[in-house]
Amino acid sequence: MKKIFNNADTLGVIRLEFQRIFTGWNFYAAVIVTTALVLYQTFSKNNYAGSVISGLVKMSALSFICRLMTMSSAFPAASSYCDDCIGKYYNPIVNRSGISSYINGKFISCFLSSFFVCFISLILYTIIGSMLFINGIGTQIKLYNEPNSIFYGMIKCSGLIYVIFHILIYSGTIAVFSLYGLVISAYMTNRFVAVTAPLLSCILLDEITSYLPNFCSLFSFGKLSSKITDTPVKFIALYTAVMLVYIIIAKYLYTKRVRRKLGNEIV
Repeated sequence: MKKIFNNADTLGVIRLEFQRIFTGWNFYAAVIVTTALVLYQTFSKNNYAGSVISGLVKMSALSFICRLMTMSSAFPAASSYCDDCIGKYYNPIVNRSGISSYINGKFISCFLSSFFVCFISLILYTIIGSMLFINGIGTQIKLYNEPNSIFYGMIKCSGLIYVIFHILIYSGTIAVFSLYGLVISAYMTNRFVAVTAPLLSCILLDEITSYLPNFCSLFSFGKLSSKITDTPVKFIALYTAVMLVYIIIAKYLYTKRVRRKLGNEIV
């Protein structure tokens, strides 16, 4: 990982991708749509949360919200590789930076852009919710406000610390799901597939891991399930390890496909 980030060519590709993403309308539209999804879910008449923390708990427990947020968060970078293939935009980048730097730059920028969309959207939700919810941030959540809960001490210390922690974990989960959307789009270079692939990847991973232990499911981590382990430190360590495994698998699949495709097409 250190070698990748110390590679000037890879950083150049990431910089180019960020310029494309952050100067376009896609990123800001994705933030607005993702924020609206969370607000609708937590402010609707039948699901009114009453506080920011309660809203996060309700939202992260719903798999369909996770799936929609994955698609909206990945939207800015979802079709990036597909567009490169259709327009042959990768030729000058690969000729200048090399195939490895191109692959690494695309992969990293997809993860980071998806993470930023989700993180910014949930921060906006927190700001809006703290002003509009009747209980503001809120700490009186029965699910977590119990002495035997692993997050009891965190909420008692500061509701805001818990909120930031929850947002970081959830955004990381969404970003990993987005990577598998990128993998699918690498094997099926179609714009419609590229946009919907993150949703498909989320559904497939959720279904597959439902047959495995809780600690294998990123969805369980995203909703901060207390069934995974017994302390926040162990939770963070296990989450990091599991997330890295998912990232390594996605990176292998993506690299294998893109390297083969570009190796055959670039002279």
